[in-house]
Amino acid sequence: AAYTPDYEGLQSCLANILDSQNSVLVSNAVLGLGNAPQLLDELSKDDFLRILKAPGLAPVQLMKAIFQPCQLVYWEETRGELRRRKALAGHVNVETNLNLTEGPHCRLIKAHFRNKKVINSDTSAFITQLLPSQKSSRTKFVPVSTFMCHIPWVHKDLRVLVAIADCPNKEVFETDGCRAIIAWRWMLEKPLARFRMVMTSIEVANFMVINFITDESPSSWAPPIEHAMPLQVANFVALVVWSLAMYMELAQIHGYVSAGLGRRYFTSARHWFD
Repeated sequence: AAYTPDYEGLQSCLANILDSQNSVLVSNAVLGLGNAPQLLDELSKDDFLRILKAPGLAPVQLMKAIFQPCQLVYWEETRGELRRRKALAGHVNVETNLNLTEGPHCRLIKAHFRNKKVINSDTSAFITQLLPSQKSSRTKFVPVSTFMCHIPWVHKDLRVLVAIADCPNKEVFETDGCRAIIAWRWMLEKPLARFRMVMTSIEVANFMVINFITDESPSSWAPPIEHAMPLQVANFVALVVWSLAMYMELAQIHGYVSAGLGRRYFTSARHWFD
């Protein structure tokens, strides 16, 4: 007999379990979800956030549950013949030991394989990006295991990062799922972080230049300086740096408010200090 999961009943039952605040009960419920991928696919992001805030081992078990092994087996057409492919090795980032990318649900790839259908160009590009065949100075060629996150877009939700940071069980940071989410966000944040570092360095150097220009008792070794032009340039640089800093701060406020975390931003002393 075929079994059709009652997803509405699942949501109601899970809500009751989370409302109980019973760490043992919540942990066992998460373990059960980990063994039922179909039910795990229906887990809402709000329930995911609630479990991350739950006491006990539930957050750790949740991170292990949502990232599950998914073998990449597919068909390719070569010279008019179907050839079976299986992802067993690839070039992996040497810093994180992870390759991360967005792609289709593993069910779609498995369905194409069972029906002996060649994967489309988008899926092929996804596999190539996930496991590139070309080496580089930042990769190493090693045996790999592929995993899929069963809850879409958790890596793009600011609330998820906040929930991970506030998670009562710090062992959650040791899970591969948590490492993957953080690595993805850092991959996107790294260029901006470097830009902010450069901007801060320019700001400090500019303050030193302004201090040197406006020094009324310069050292005997220092040549005389006409204050007008250098001071105007230094002030202009300071205005540009301040404008960029204000823009990024306003963008940060917008991000917090859009994610429903405005109160968290405005009640933080660090942000007021910025």
